[in-house]
Amino acid sequence: LHVEIKGPADAVERALGALPGAARILKSATEDSFVVESAAGTDLREGLFRLAAANDWPILGMRQERLSLEEVFRALTTEMGGKE
Repeated sequence: LHVEIKGPADAVERALGALPGAARILKSATEDSFVVESAAGTDLREGLFRLAAANDWPILGMRQERLSLEEVFRALTTEMGGKE
C-alpha cells in the first residue's frame, strides 16, 4: 500500500508500523510518502484512515498495489539468500 500522509515523518512511520497487519514500512524518496507491506489478503486502508484521522494527519494519497507472482518469488528468494 503506497500512502502519502502529511505529518511528522518519524511519528507517522512508527504509527504505520504499529498498524495491525503491517509487516514492513518503507520510507519513499518523496516527502510524506511510505510503502506499507502486509500479508496477502490484508486490507490496511480502513485502519490507516482511522490512524491518520486520530492524529489529524491528512492523507494526501493512497494506492493499493498487488505483487506479481514473480515479484513475490524474487522477494522470498532474496530474503532467504542471506540466511543459511
